[in-house]
Amino acid sequence: MATAMETSSTGPAAPAATTSAALSSLDRLLPSTPLRLHPRLDLEIYASNYTGHARIIRLLFIAATCPDLRVDALRSAMHDLKKTLNTKLYEAVGEDLRVAAAAANVSRPEDRVDSAWVDATFRKAQNLFERLDTDLRGHRNTFIKESIRMGNTDLGDHFYDRGELSEAVKCYTRARDYCTTTKHMMQVCLSVIQVNMEASLWTTVSAYLAKGEAAAADPSCDALSQAKLAACRGLYLLHERQFNQAGKVFVDVSFDICGNFSEVIAAQDIAIFGALCGLATFDRAEIKSKLIDLPNFRQFLELVPEVRELIQAFYHSRYATVLTIMSSLHDDLAADIHLNPHVSALFALIRSRAMQQYASPFLSVDMSKMATAFKTTIADLEQELVALIIAGQISARIDSHNKVLYARQVDTRSATFHRALQFGEEYDYASKALLMRVALLKCGLGVNSKSKSGAGDVDREMHPRR
Repeated sequence: MATAMETSSTGPAAPAATTSAALSSLDRLLPSTPLRLHPRLDLEIYASNYTGHARIIRLLFIAATCPDLRVDALRSAMHDLKKTLNTKLYEAVGEDLRVAAAAANVSRPEDRVDSAWVDATFRKAQNLFERLDTDLRGHRNTFIKESIRMGNTDLGDHFYDRGELSEAVKCYTRARDYCTTTKHMMQVCLSVIQVNMEASLWTTVSAYLAKGEAAAADPSCDALSQAKLAACRGLYLLHERQFNQAGKVFVDVSFDICGNFSEVIAAQDIAIFGALCGLATFDRAEIKSKLIDLPNFRQFLELVPEVRELIQAFYHSRYATVLTIMSSLHDDLAADIHLNPHVSALFALIRSRAMQQYASPFLSVDMSKMATAFKTTIADLEQELVALIIAGQISARIDSHNKVLYARQVDTRSATFHRALQFGEEYDYASKALLMRVALLKCGLGVNSKSKSGAGDVDREMHPRR
């Protein structure tokens, strides 16, 4: 049996003074190229939708991508970090805030790092770790599964609060070996998924989603845990750019999750992610049935009126309104840590589907009117249409001189004759093959297969005509 010392390779590390060390676990969450977004969102209202690490990470992401909100986001993050035990990240954010506030000439006395709090919190974390580790050793000696599970879980929560994600995952994983109920298994799976999403370890997320879904198949699993797991599955599919599947998962998430999973995702996020993925990949019938008529998803959309209006405008072919709403929402949506890498691709897909929907009812389309509807120039529109035609998304041809888009008409009569000839050729081939087989059998030219006793070989003999 493993010893109690295996619960952790190290205790809480000493306070670090360098930003790079403290932010190492967040590097993969930040955009690879610097962004300069200018969202219209109210930072305080936006942050109030989240709690715990989710709130802090989103504030830091906004600080990294939105220059106008950088100082306010860092101040809010620094304030929230004082509710945790993560002294390293607190010091790093404090240094970033000092530099940003000085550059903007908006420095305040309270922006300075509280060294007394750092020292006190470090000692508190060290004492708590020693107590939890000692308790876990005692639980291991008693061989009581439930106590060992709770001890590993408490130690994992402690490491997570410290920002030591790899150690937290180890403890949660060990707790899984001592789960005796479906509820406990779901709690462990969700904890591991949450930590690994924060660490951007999506392969592990996928593995534990499968384990969680297997546990959720048990009739004793509660609806809220199933909804949380579905939301995590949607985030994983979104990260993998499987937009169609992500949209279907998000629209089916139960509204019970509203306000009960703010440490990972907000109800508004489910509405936004489901709507954008749906508009980008669903056909018209699915948009009607899943995004507009589905009672459960309508409750989510009530939280985000602009997205609800976007769906209605797209379905009713009000393309100018669609493009206006998308333009106004772009920077707000790009400020979301999960949606940022995909928002441009989703908007491009929605625009392409809008063009397909615009052109589908007509035999010919005046490109000047279409350019006006899509708020673009005729030259740019022509390039977009060429790309859609090459990709096979629009069956049409362009009269570049007169600037007219002509739908390719299928000659039904020729197509019918072609199919008839094809069926005739297939029938002729099958008939000749059948006649040849009959002739071979009539002549006694058959192939018999006999299995030799005691062996798996097949003995084939040609029997000549007698």
